[in-house]
Amino acid sequence: FSRGEAAAAASGGAVPNLWIMKPVGMSRGRGIELVHDLSRVTYSSNVVIQRYITNPLLLDGYKFDLRLYVLVTSFSPLEAFVYKEGFARRATVKYSSDPGSLGNRFIHLTNTAVQQYSPNLTSVYSEEAGAKCGLSTLQYKLSQMGIDYRALWAQILDTILKTLVCAEDSIEHAPACFEVFGFDVLIDSNLKPWILEVNASPSMDVDHDLDRAVKGAMIRDTVRLVQPLPFDRVALASILDRRLGSDFGHPPPPLSSSRAGPQSTGKGAGRGGSTGTGTGTGNGTTSGGAEGVGGGPPVPVLSRAQQLQADLNAVLKGALPRRYGEPPAYLGEYEQIAPSPNYTKYCKLKRV
Repeated sequence: FSRGEAAAAASGGAVPNLWIMKPVGMSRGRGIELVHDLSRVTYSSNVVIQRYITNPLLLDGYKFDLRLYVLVTSFSPLEAFVYKEGFARRATVKYSSDPGSLGNRFIHLTNTAVQQYSPNLTSVYSEEAGAKCGLSTLQYKLSQMGIDYRALWAQILDTILKTLVCAEDSIEHAPACFEVFGFDVLIDSNLKPWILEVNASPSMDVDHDLDRAVKGAMIRDTVRLVQPLPFDRVALASILDRRLGSDFGHPPPPLSSSRAGPQSTGKGAGRGGSTGTGTGTGNGTTSGGAEGVGGGPPVPVLSRAQQLQADLNAVLKGALPRRYGEPPAYLGEYEQIAPSPNYTKYCKLKRV
């Protein structure tokens, strides 16, 4: 319950029995319905049903929500960043929770894909009467309403962090991956943020200069923050051939830190059945399992961990990827929310 609904329930008042039903796996507002009696709900596919927030914060009498972009570079442990710019998406018919308005999508659904067909809309991107504006414009509008945007933003970041903490145990750690999620956030009249949904593949369509400015900058900042390293394709192909050869029943070359040199007289068998040359003992064997060449020092055999590191050095040309917890060299307009003191606190609470 929101604070308004909880207060109504505590005082014996009626709590609005209003719900929003969304089909799983659909986007752009398709198939969404508002219902006021769950007993009458019928469906033939998976749906998500949420209690409808009946006291949204309004802009000039219109409902709105936020589309925010969250970059996650690691789960378990979590590393996440929130982009400071995004979109406020506004309805085009003034808000009403009257039962007769439930079928009016231009009141209750803020999706731009829905609002662009509203007869009340002159331009999707009009600063005064449009269905979409940037967060910088929203910040100005809220400040005109006497709302402390910085304090509100801090609450939004905290709500996003809690959402990721709840989900991270279900997502495997994948150190070579990253993802940008689209978080849809609603603010109620008590200035409490609510997560409406999280989109795994937020739209990157560009229909206007505002889209180009926000999404283009976000994509550039994402790539610069993640900083993918250049790699040697020839070295990678060679290493994959060697490793896959072992998987398909063909033994790989010996794990060695140096290549075998030219052979000389005196062949012998080293440990593991490898052959080599040497003159020091007459049989060419060394205690390390790899043989010296021409009487030289023994060639050390690498452990699997050492060989993996050597392979990575060869592929990445000696460069090292950023480790978890190391601050990125570039943040741009991103703000880091994990790891952080709050993340540590919520992880402890989760374990209790």
